[in-house]
Amino acid sequence: MVLVTFAGIFFAKTYMGSLPINILEVWLLDVTFGRNWFRSHPLRAASLIVIVAVASVAAAYAYISVRLPQAGPQVSVVSHPLKLAIGLDKTEFKPDENITVGCSVENIGNETITITFSSIYGYVDNQNNFHEVYFDFIITDATNTEIYKWSYRQGALGSTYEVTLKPGEELKNTFTWKQNTNYADVLVSTGTYFIKGIMPPGRSEFQINHGPWISLETPSMTFAIN
Repeated sequence: MVLVTFAGIFFAKTYMGSLPINILEVWLLDVTFGRNWFRSHPLRAASLIVIVAVASVAAAYAYISVRLPQAGPQVSVVSHPLKLAIGLDKTEFKPDENITVGCSVENIGNETITITFSSIYGYVDNQNNFHEVYFDFIITDATNTEIYKWSYRQGALGSTYEVTLKPGEELKNTFTWKQNTNYADVLVSTGTYFIKGIMPPGRSEFQINHGPWISLETPSMTFAIN
C-alpha cells in the first residue's frame, strides 16, 4: 500500500501538475491511473521501481546501523599465557543507571592449559542452575577510596576446582552494578570513578598447569556519573 500510494503521488505531481488533496484521491489515482500508466510507460515505470527499491534498502541499512551495538572501553593485562580484560559499555552514566561490567580471560598461548581455582564463587539462577564466577571488580572514587567490590558480600562456596582452556578460548562473566556501595544500599554520588578487574574473586588465587598460586589485576579505567 505504501508503494502504491507513493506511486499515486508521483503520478499526480509529475503528470497532472499538482499534489492530491487527500489519501482518498491518492488511492483513486492509484486504481484508475496507475495501472494504465505502468502499461504505457514501461521505461519510466522501471525507473520508479528502482528508485523506490533503493530508498527502501537505504532506510533499512540506516536502521540496522543504528541498532548495532557499539564496542565500549576496555583495559587489559597480559600474563602469558593469559589476557585478563574488563570493559564497560560506555564511560559516562546517569545517576541511578545500572552499569554493565564485563570481565574475561583468554588463553592467548599455543597450548591447552588447566586453571585451578583455590575457591569456588558463583550464583544460582532462577532455574536453579549454578554458574561459576571467575572474576571480581573494585570501584574506587577520586580519593582512591574503595566504594564497591563485588565479592565484599559474597562467600566462597567450595574448595578447589579446575577449568581447561584451549588456545583462543576464554572465560567470561557479566555483572550489573547498581551504583550502590559496599556498606549500604545507598547510591554513590556523582563524580569520577575508577574500576579494575581481578581474577579470581575475593582473596582466592589460581594456578596455571599446577604452577605457583597467583592472582591477576587489570589497570584502572576511568568513568563518570553525572
